[in-house]
Amino acid sequence: MSGNHIGDLGVEWITNALQVNTTLTTLHLQLNDIGDTGAKYLSHLLTNNKTLGCLSLAQNLIGNNGAELLAAALETNKTLAKRDLQQNQISDQDAKSLLDTLQNNQRITSVNLNRNEINDQGLKYLVNVLKNDEKILLLHLDDNHITDQGAEYIADMLRMNKTLKTLSLRSNQIGNQGAQSIANALAQNRILMELNISKNNIGNDGVAPFIKVLQNHRSLAKIDFYGNPIDKYMAKAIRIVMLRTSSISYVILNSKCVGTRKVQHLADALVSIK
Repeated sequence: MSGNHIGDLGVEWITNALQVNTTLTTLHLQLNDIGDTGAKYLSHLLTNNKTLGCLSLAQNLIGNNGAELLAAALETNKTLAKRDLQQNQISDQDAKSLLDTLQNNQRITSVNLNRNEINDQGLKYLVNVLKNDEKILLLHLDDNHITDQGAEYIADMLRMNKTLKTLSLRSNQIGNQGAQSIANALAQNRILMELNISKNNIGNDGVAPFIKVLQNHRSLAKIDFYGNPIDKYMAKAIRIVMLRTSSISYVILNSKCVGTRKVQHLADALVSIK
């Protein structure tokens, strides 16, 4: 039912019908102009529904009140395994309310909060939940307001988390310092399989630590640096390391060739490979 602009009234009709229907397991309501009132109707449904396993509310108008209502409903709902709330109007406090429910809901394995209003403080709430989480496999936080400080929080989480397989931080404001922190954390994390840090502000100094880490990292199969200001020599150095690391099957490395950042990066990579 995506893209039909049914609004809150349409959601009311659907949720009323689903109070009776006990067979539907997936409900896609993306791009439907659903606001906090519609979220209220959905929260009533989730409180009692025992069959719905996947709910997508991406690209709607859900804000503070709606997020809190959904969070409260999810504290008692034990069947919903996947929820998609990307591109709404969810801020830090709302994210905290939603994430607190993760500790009580044993079914949710995927969280998508792309294109919201989450900054470093909201991210701090999230990583505190995920440090010891044993359920979440996929976490998407693209197009938020995460900086180097937030990347530090991510790094702390990666050192402790033993479950997360996919992490996407595309189109945030992470620079060299944040990238270095994440790279150093990966030296202690052997679980993560996919990392997307494309379209941030990461230059050569931020990518360089990954060269050393990736030589010995056997679980990471895909890494995406696309759209960062990396010069062609550093890009070449990373590619060489990737080719020598059998576990790396997919790398995206776009070079913007800013400056002439020496062939030293390439030479260092070649020397470090035994």
